[in-house]
Amino acid sequence: MDSMIKLELGKPYFYAAFIDQDMTIPIIETYLYAGFDEDDGHLFEEVACSTPIGDINGPIRQLCFPEGEINGILDRPHLLEWLKQDHCSNSVGKGIEYKAI
Repeated sequence: MDSMIKLELGKPYFYAAFIDQDMTIPIIETYLYAGFDEDDGHLFEEVACSTPIGDINGPIRQLCFPEGEINGILDRPHLLEWLKQDHCSNSVGKGIEYKAI
């Protein structure tokens, strides 16, 4: 698999992380790539969604990563590959390069 993730404006990406110190409870959130800002770096905006119990309302969260420091953001093929492997926080996005196009 290619180790480059091309960041395309408006395309979905996934933030994979763990919510516990023992790294037993993973979370996967969907974000859209919102572009690169000189002050904030690479911007990702949370995707508003609906759940079986209703719409999720509230402010849209953003993730910001300085150039060269993106962590935990995966495209669909890389997410599927990560899900097949043993899960640990150090493996999310390890060895992947990012390029905004």
